Amino acid sequence: MYSSKLIPGLYEVSFFVIANHSHSHKGPIRTLAGGRRRLFALALFSGLHRCMTRGIETHETLDTFAELLRDAGLRVTNQRVAIMRTLSGAEDHPTAEEITGKARELDSTISFATVYRTLSVLEELGLIRKLSLENSPARYELCDSEDHGHIVDLDDGSIVEFEDGALTARYEAIAADHGFEVVRCVTIIEARKKKSG
Repeated sequence: MYSSKLIPGLYEVSFFVIANHSHSHKGPIRTLAGGRRRLFALALFSGLHRCMTRGIETHETLDTFAELLRDAGLRVTNQRVAIMRTLSGAEDHPTAEEITGKARELDSTISFATVYRTLSVLEELGLIRKLSLENSPARYELCDSEDHGHIVDLDDGSIVEFEDGALTARYEAIAADHGFEVVRCVTIIEARKKKSG
């Protein structure tokens, strides 16, 4: 479901709400890892992300990532591991081009095509989220936290994350009113800084 609303003088709000019908056990969103396995994968991957962002890499966390790839029928390659390390260490929401540049510092053989294909696979697995923005390249982030929103500055492209429990509750109520159960919410607010005066 997509909605866009212009609030005069403030910002344009665009948001997506992805939901499962509450009477269905098989929703429209399926990952390569599948239902319960996806939740398990996210929990393990969240630990992988925390370890990597703290500069700690253990065989256990890298083995977990390797296991997720194998379970999805994918090979574990040095290039895929380098891309995951790059995403795990990102403090912002990098584009595929930025990910390629950083990943090449870890493995000089990585091509843009490899990064793009790997990002698609990781998105299907539910490990990363793609933020599609108007008039600018898509950006990526790890799915290692609760649903949160993004404010995108239309002038400089910067992204600010926010959490709002009341907004999430409202999305859940709207979905329930229409017979759906929210799977995840993606809120993107496209905005310009207010001019003083």
